[in-house]
Amino acid sequence: MAGAIKQFTGPRYGRGLKLTASSIVLALLSACGGEEGSSDDGIVTVPAPPPAPTPSPTPTPTPTPVATGQVASVDLGSIPVGANDLVTNFKVTNSGLYMAVNYDDETKPDAILKLRGTPAFSDAWYSTIPNNTANGSVSDYAPVNVYSESRSELTFYWAGRDFTGDGVERWGLHTVNGIGVSTVAEERSFGSYGIKLVASGARNGVVASRPWILWYQPSTVGNSGHSIYQDDGAYTKANSISDRFSTPATPPLPGDGSAIFSHPSNPELFVVSDNKLFLYGPDKLIRSWTLPTGGVATDMMWSGDALYFGFAGKVYKTDGTTLRSIADVNTTGFAVEGGFCITGGEMFLPTGEAINLLSNTRRNWIKKGQLSSAQASAVQQLELAALSSRVFCSSYATGTTLYLVSPATRSVRVVTPVPR
Repeated sequence: MAGAIKQFTGPRYGRGLKLTASSIVLALLSACGGEEGSSDDGIVTVPAPPPAPTPSPTPTPTPTPVATGQVASVDLGSIPVGANDLVTNFKVTNSGLYMAVNYDDETKPDAILKLRGTPAFSDAWYSTIPNNTANGSVSDYAPVNVYSESRSELTFYWAGRDFTGDGVERWGLHTVNGIGVSTVAEERSFGSYGIKLVASGARNGVVASRPWILWYQPSTVGNSGHSIYQDDGAYTKANSISDRFSTPATPPLPGDGSAIFSHPSNPELFVVSDNKLFLYGPDKLIRSWTLPTGGVATDMMWSGDALYFGFAGKVYKTDGTTLRSIADVNTTGFAVEGGFCITGGEMFLPTGEAINLLSNTRRNWIKKGQLSSAQASAVQQLELAALSSRVFCSSYATGTTLYLVSPATRSVRVVTPVPR
């Protein structure tokens, strides 16, 4: 029919194919590699997705240790001497460290130095010359007041020699900013005769002004020629050594004597000679003890009611009646002074150990507690310095102060140990 409009429905595909929801899902699953469910009602079960992986737990960071430790405080200074000058014979009082200096320049007389406080002070060092003659020597000296010496004071007995002419042996009391005046007594010397060692008197009373000497006189004394004298206080010629020290104690000292130390309250003198310890009174030998062979006496010091000293790698203690070994401190260089010292009821060693004299317990005086890296580095430096130094201190000082001395490098460290 003319003018009729035909409706275009497009080509007809899949004749006879019935599309259902099930067939559509099956087609999709086949394309995705899935499977048809087993139900008969046309419902397809889709598998659940795999479970999400469990996240690994975040590790708890280890806290950095808090540094709560302590390190001994140190003031480092230089001994005011030349590179070739010899520094020896260290002594300690309650107020400072003494030492003798033999100068490389032979025209200069020997000097006594005192470190007062710490090297940080502008007036820390004081130098004095007791035997003020050309090349005047100081063979030995002994501070008079080791108990309550003022910071600015230097007072000591000394002995030495003037090498001009035939030679003159000198002994005296030398004082700077102390009580009393300096005095000198003389005696003509012959060959190797002379005063070898000196010791001060007691702490107080009459015996405080009665010093001691070990005098080498081979022509007048039997045995080895060494005798013990105490100043008798009766002078007809006060400037004569033989008048002040007129009567020797008997018998003469066997051997040549290596160390002497006076009792702080009694008129008694302890003497180490070879492997013997002797206790002398003003006129006679009181008693003696035998020590091991091969030792050298060092560091004689009084603490509490007893004398302590080092010998053959051990520390000995005596009250004048008994003698016993109390510690083994066989450290390198123990045969020289500075192997140990005592202050505040503890014995301090260059190894960094401190030994309580009552309980015998040991602790480290250089470090304590948990250290920071900077503190650990400081400890290592101080440990090395201590092992290569000599340690000195005073049992009469109000605080615990150690002096670590290195004569080879002419340096000294003033150390305040960590507290107990």
